[in-house]
Amino acid sequence: LPSEKKIGEVIDDDVLHARVPFVARTQQCFALKAGIDGFLDIARRTFCDTSEAIHNLASKYREEFNLPNLKLPFNNRQGFFFRIPQKEVQGKLPSKFTQVVKHGKNIHFSSLELASLNVRNKSAAGECYIRTETCLEALMDAIREDVSALTLLAEVLCLLDMIVNSFAHTISTKPVDRYSRPELTDSGPLAIDAGRHPILE
Repeated sequence: LPSEKKIGEVIDDDVLHARVPFVARTQQCFALKAGIDGFLDIARRTFCDTSEAIHNLASKYREEFNLPNLKLPFNNRQGFFFRIPQKEVQGKLPSKFTQVVKHGKNIHFSSLELASLNVRNKSAAGECYIRTETCLEALMDAIREDVSALTLLAEVLCLLDMIVNSFAHTISTKPVDRYSRPELTDSGPLAIDAGRHPILE
């Protein structure tokens, strides 16, 4: 079908629904194939660069401050933040770290560098969403041209379903002598005596 081809040319086959917040954000940014929209490709590049920079920053802090168990979780409200088991912190954290909060057995915190990268990453993702929405609207407009053909196909499938399922089921569950198949010939009138219609049974 033309519509299926149009969808295949725009939507990336590898995109899946995800519940993990950052994976979901990434999937949304890469829902469309590359080359569909130049501005989208630029926004994706920025998104990837800032995501990589955030992970590199975490690696840098692990080495610089001897924090091998420093984790880099993500949620939609805060973006990326740092987490480390409270038992591994001797005294206070370095002054570079901000927004230090105890959370159960862990300590959550951030830094000015991470906050800046978070803003850029979120902005790039937002631009990806806008460009993706624009492309999808254009795709929907193109698909609408095929709606009449799809409607006709749906009607044909409904009729076929009725014939195959409704009629066949009705006839197969009734006594054999309840229905007979008419024999049509080239000569003579067609006369139906006490006829019954399966769909009205």
